[in-house]
Amino acid sequence: MANIDSTFLSSRFFAPVAVVAAAALVIGISGLVQVEKPKASEVAVSIEPIGSSVLLCPEPGTGGDLGVRVTAAVVPGQLGQDSGPGSAGIETLPGKESARSPIKVPGEQGQIEAFGDRLPAIRAYGEGSLAPGLVANQWGRDPSGRGRGMASTACAPAASEFWFVGGGAIAGRKTRVLLVNPDDTAALVDVIIHGPDGIIDAPAGRGLVVPPLDRVTVQLDVLAPGVPAAALHVLARTGRIGASVDDEQRSGLQSVGTDWIPQSALPAMKVYVPGVINGLGARVLSIVSTSENDANVALRVI
Repeated sequence: MANIDSTFLSSRFFAPVAVVAAAALVIGISGLVQVEKPKASEVAVSIEPIGSSVLLCPEPGTGGDLGVRVTAAVVPGQLGQDSGPGSAGIETLPGKESARSPIKVPGEQGQIEAFGDRLPAIRAYGEGSLAPGLVANQWGRDPSGRGRGMASTACAPAASEFWFVGGGAIAGRKTRVLLVNPDDTAALVDVIIHGPDGIIDAPAGRGLVVPPLDRVTVQLDVLAPGVPAAALHVLARTGRIGASVDDEQRSGLQSVGTDWIPQSALPAMKVYVPGVINGLGARVLSIVSTSENDANVALRVI
């Protein structure tokens, strides 16, 4: 049965990398995981630069004191940037001229910001010679509103599958899944919730329609009220999407802080979780088995 287990790491030592071997999905403090590198092959490999890139930023904030800044840039010195014309920039969906910032050359950046207003979802795009090296990030600060605090997240490529380990739907916690559709056709999406005892029956999370060039917000406490800890599997049956998870802590009706839950890698036999920083407080490693059988997990700290 698929379930969630959390392991506490002592903060008395500095652990830059944690290594986990199991048929499981793993996420740690840094939220960055990667699968084992493939073995070297003697087959000749041809490297071609990408010709198009799209990164999606959720921008979910509200509140009169909210400030949101989304920045995109093209990192210079990348393969393919001298291959001809290109275009890049950052814009709100569906791309209104009043909310667009172009990037004309590698090394330049574009920026969209708003204070006190909620923006639509935002996409960063790169075509031709300005597609390689495209990066984007969203930063927000709300001193008193629903998402009180500061939170930052990288804008991720559109895809058909995402995993997030974290979030819950108990008193004092509010987790939201934000789905962004960058294309001109609707996307059909399932949000599958893994709880402590396996997959939770949540039919309202299946068959969600994300309209073209639009954003849909899904509340975890509506899909699975009372779940103390969750892993979220977001799967686009048709189309492609961007997915982000916002996790807010509350004291009564007052927000006391918010953060973004980073994406996890797809399930694998071995993953690496770098950046377990020393300091006060507990370090929690959450492990999710995605099969119907128990997973034997070996944890090694380097």
